[in-house]
Parts: sequence; structure tokens; C-alpha cells
Amino acid sequence: MPCRERNLRRYEIHVQPYIGQTPVTEITPPLLLEIFKRIQAAGTLETAHRVKGVLSGVFQHAIAKGLLTLDPTAGLSKAMVKPPKNHYPAPLDPSEIGRMMKLLWSYVGTPPVMTALKIAPYVFCRTGELRTMKWSEIDLDAAIWSFSHYPNHNDGTWATTLISKSNFPAI
Repeated sequence: MPCRERNLRRYEIHVQPYIGQTPVTEITPPLLLEIFKRIQAAGTLETAHRVKGVLSGVFQHAIAKGLLTLDPTAGLSKAMVKPPKNHYPAPLDPSEIGRMMKLLWSYVGTPPVMTALKIAPYVFCRTGELRTMKWSEIDLDAAIWSFSHYPNHNDGTWATTLISKSNFPAI
């Protein structure tokens, strides 16, 4: 689901039932904190912070339009429970790598996701780079993929990832 749709859905579920009809000028930090605490009570700490970010964007827009002078979400982060930071270490044990590869190859989903999961361990790139890969960047004969680290910038910064043909099974 695209980001805009996810944000709208978060608003519809978590915000609209409580302050959907309230004029933006009457929304206060305590009112918002009550909404965020309700979301957190359901065990969705990350969602509460995401909803806060979405609402902050709405209030920033209201400030730009001259409807508000301050963002009522400002300063509420300290009153909210922080989601735990998860550490996902890279598998270093060869048996863990083998298990991970089997899981990646056995994944069943949409063809683009299945293909990306199979390619990713062989090219060591960021997911965004893999997602925006173009066939014109691939030289199969030379086993080279040349891509820009900054696809939206034409700064001449290019990196090259070698794809070993002998270690790259057919997809």
C-alpha cells in the first residue's frame, strides 16, 4: 500500500473517530496525547509515532496557511513510550547464511518480490537501489551492474557491483 494511502488509513482508524470534526484551531496537545496513548495502549508503539508524524505534517500545513502558529504535536514525543529498537544482525555463521538463503528462495509472493529476494544476497546493495534497477544498467556479458547511488541526482557518482555468473543461479 502506498505511503499516502497508509497515512490516510492511519488517520481514519486512529484520529478521525476522536477529533475528525474538531476545527484545527481547537486541537490541543493534551487531546492529541490522549489519542497517542490510546494507540500505544493497544501495543502499537510505532504506529503512535507514525500517526504523530502524519498529524505534525497536517499542522505544519495549517501553519503555512495561517490557521495555526504552533504545531500541537511538538514536544509530545517525550511523553510517549518509545518503541524498542530492534537489532537485526547479519548472519555470519555459514549454516545461518545457508538457512537464510533457503528461506529467501522458498518465499512465495509476487514475482517482483520473489525475484528481488533471490537477487539481493548476490549484489549487496540497498533495497531502494535494487528496486529501481534498470536493465540498461546491467551488462550480463561482463557480469557488471553499474548504478548511481543517487538516482535523482546527476552528480556522476557511480558504483559498480560485480555479479558472479558462476554463483548466480538462474531465477
